[in-house]
Amino acid sequence: MNLSVQVSLHGVPVVDRLVPVRDAVRLGEAEGAEVSFPGADLRVVRHGRQLTVRGRVLVPGQSLELSLGSVEVSLQALERRSWRRAPQGLPDLRLLLATGAMVLLGFAWEVAQDVAQQNPDEVAVLVHEATQEPVAMVATLLRTALEVKDQAALPAPPAPLDTGDWPTATYTELPPAP
Repeated sequence: MNLSVQVSLHGVPVVDRLVPVRDAVRLGEAEGAEVSFPGADLRVVRHGRQLTVRGRVLVPGQSLELSLGSVEVSLQALERRSWRRAPQGLPDLRLLLATGAMVLLGFAWEVAQDVAQQNPDEVAVLVHEATQEPVAMVATLLRTALEVKDQAALPAPPAPLDTGDWPTATYTELPPAP
């Protein structure tokens, strides 16, 4: 069991603590008190799932308000909740599986690109056979572009820009470093 202790002085919160209660704890003016405040000496005793404070029994969720002049003390019994830890056996494999799937997907993409670059004609035929509608036109254009053998049929490259009075740069090829 835990005990929530809130102490206010003239309505201003001064202490807000959660005190674990195994057997008994002291609060207030007692020497060695878990939470110190003036005006009272309280002993909180645990009995199973209940706490006893000045003859009043508190079950989890119940609270007790004490007014000691300008000091107000609020006590509330709370059940201790343990956090569930991850199982100690196997680690969580979801991240490992997701990483493996991404690596395989990347590998498949690289293989597909290599195949397309090494066999462009076969890829164009496969694309053409797979879909006969919009992609067929693209496949035909690709195949036609790949089959150009006569360089004279290609259009002439564009004329260089007229630089006029602009300075020109010359590039010299340097010998390889030793």
